[in-house]
Amino acid sequence: FQLPPIVGNDPNLNKVFKDRYNSPWFFDSNAYANGNFQEISLKIPRRQSDPIYLSLLENVRNGNDIENTIQSFNQELRTRGIKQSKVVTLATTNKIVNNINSEKLAEKLTSSFNYKGRIEGTFPFNSLPVLETLELKVGAQVMFQKNHPSHIWVNGSLGEITYLSNNTIQAQVNGQEVNIEPETWENIKYEYDMNSKKLIPFVVGTYTQFPIKLAWAITINKSQGKTYENIHIDLGIGAFCAGQTYVALSRCNSLSGISLERKIRASDIIIDPDVKRFAKDNDLI
Repeated sequence: FQLPPIVGNDPNLNKVFKDRYNSPWFFDSNAYANGNFQEISLKIPRRQSDPIYLSLLENVRNGNDIENTIQSFNQELRTRGIKQSKVVTLATTNKIVNNINSEKLAEKLTSSFNYKGRIEGTFPFNSLPVLETLELKVGAQVMFQKNHPSHIWVNGSLGEITYLSNNTIQAQVNGQEVNIEPETWENIKYEYDMNSKKLIPFVVGTYTQFPIKLAWAITINKSQGKTYENIHIDLGIGAFCAGQTYVALSRCNSLSGISLERKIRASDIIIDPDVKRFAKDNDLI
């Protein structure tokens, strides 16, 4: 009931999914259908313990009693301002995220440093994992965009910039002072082989840049799987994909750590019909 799998914009990939599968979810894969898997349902929540909070989240996830549920969230969270100093805004769009991060960076009085990324071959500008020109200041809140080989950080870890020079970036992350080195991402295209009925991958370009971005605000999609003590939720003009509002509301340990930019609307609660089908077929709801 969280965010759906991303197939991407590659026409060959989309053709494969449309022709061969009922949906991009794991439960519609051939491997799952033929694998005779033993299903295990995890029933004990580990992120939250408040029964009221958990009940409200359950309603959002399954689409039950929506009007009363969103009224409860709005009454509890809407009037609460952003009081905490360490807070992450979860927003629906990159535009909202970029505006917030730019404003927060401008508030820092420390010197600004710019780091230029490098494209080799073909790498779409709108698919860059990190901005081509990364502007940072000491004290900036950042998020890592790639796993460290030694697991010092993972994709999604938060840190704070502690030192900058023309070629050096240092940050505090997970209680450690770390040096950050540039990383390289590959742009992979796929061709569908009709004879073998397999997708053949080709690396058509690479992008090299420091693997961080400003993170006073991040997209809700990027927050999935993470837990934060304090979040501010900005749904903008509205949630636009299944599970988006549920993911945002469930990222916190407690209701006391959440505030809302605007009231939640019924139209913000979107449930994927394929997930609903699977859940009903397996007595999960």
